[in-house]
Amino acid sequence: MATLGDAIALSKHDISTKVSSKLPYLQASCSRETKGEFVTIGVTGEGISIIDLTSFQPEAAALLGPEVVFAASPASRTATSTEAKSARYTYAINQTSSSSSKPCDLSLWTSRESLTALEKQGSIRINDAVHALYAPEYMTDSVILVSTEGTVICCDSALQNARRMDLNKVAGELRLASIDDCSLCTFLPSQRQLHGARTALVTLLFQSHDALILRLLQLRTAVELDEQVAIPFPDSNILRASFDKDGCLALLDDKENLHSYMINYRHGKLSATPLDSLALRSIYTPSASILCLGSSHVLLVGVNQKKRDEMAVLLWDVQYSVLLAEQLLSIPSNLSGVPVEKLQLQLLRGNQTHAMLIVSPSRTQLRPSQLPAGAKSNILMIPYTVPPASTLSNVIWRAEAGNAWLKSSEDAKHSLTMDYDEGKDAILKLLSRNWMKGK
Repeated sequence: MATLGDAIALSKHDISTKVSSKLPYLQASCSRETKGEFVTIGVTGEGISIIDLTSFQPEAAALLGPEVVFAASPASRTATSTEAKSARYTYAINQTSSSSSKPCDLSLWTSRESLTALEKQGSIRINDAVHALYAPEYMTDSVILVSTEGTVICCDSALQNARRMDLNKVAGELRLASIDDCSLCTFLPSQRQLHGARTALVTLLFQSHDALILRLLQLRTAVELDEQVAIPFPDSNILRASFDKDGCLALLDDKENLHSYMINYRHGKLSATPLDSLALRSIYTPSASILCLGSSHVLLVGVNQKKRDEMAVLLWDVQYSVLLAEQLLSIPSNLSGVPVEKLQLQLLRGNQTHAMLIVSPSRTQLRPSQLPAGAKSNILMIPYTVPPASTLSNVIWRAEAGNAWLKSSEDAKHSLTMDYDEGKDAILKLLSRNWMKGK
């Protein structure tokens, strides 16, 4: 059974009006350790903060000054060496000036149980505009960066050196970068599972004017495998994208459509199988966010256009185009003076029981001088449960549950460039009615 729990307000952060940058006011990532789970937060104009998700209390912090801007979400993991077994390593990538996104400085910070202040251990210059930073706990000797052009850069854990991976460039704009443990990626065939040291799967999605390319890179000390697949996609622009270790790729476009695909291997080659596309309504999609949760389950959060002081949290099974659960959340009161079309929502992957949601003013829609007094960036925790796999029995009673959030079949056919499969919805409704009648 799929459920959504009540959201928990985790933290709120002041917004700097002194820094001129198009990067978000707040960026964050989650990490799991033997003693619990933590969220590492980079706040523009302030610094780094680490919060314990068990106690909801601050764990460590570093004030970096009113000019600091984070090029990507900072990341933390626990040190594994015997002499530093209680130390946490935190990596942050900062712009060196507010007017340009490159070069950047990648810095290393440590904290221990007895110290609440982060201590800087060193830094290295990165001569690229950075899109994402990863410090996976299963690759303790590596820090992985992805540039805004899709270049992959690997650094050692002590930041003694950085090396660019020798890869052919893919044409198009980078729309998605994500990382997973290869050993947990269920869609990878057994021959793609590399033995020995743990391996990361870096997923990159590029969109050009006439193509959508998904690139999978398996990284150890170097790129072990590099595979690509072209994905059929309508003539629209991708606003948000998410990918999961089970091979589900979800895309939210600028025409209020949620497209999804299952990535798999056929005859030894990477392929993408389109699932139904959802033609959404009553959701303000430019500021919405999506997150794949495993199997074909996708979480979508967006401002409710019918009641604009609320956010709708919708849990979909995109294989069957069925809404499994929904929750309506009030927009934080410290953002009540910000027009809803000028908000930005961002979902972050937590563990298997919750996701994180950042609610903040949009950098691209509002200048700092236009912000109302008291506006803040907020982090919420959204508990959820999803079945381990998508099955017909899980959705059969929910065939009509998503009607309030979907356009009618006729409207959807005009909205979607790809073929609209109106038969699946009818079959689900028929099966549901017959099941309830005991047929």
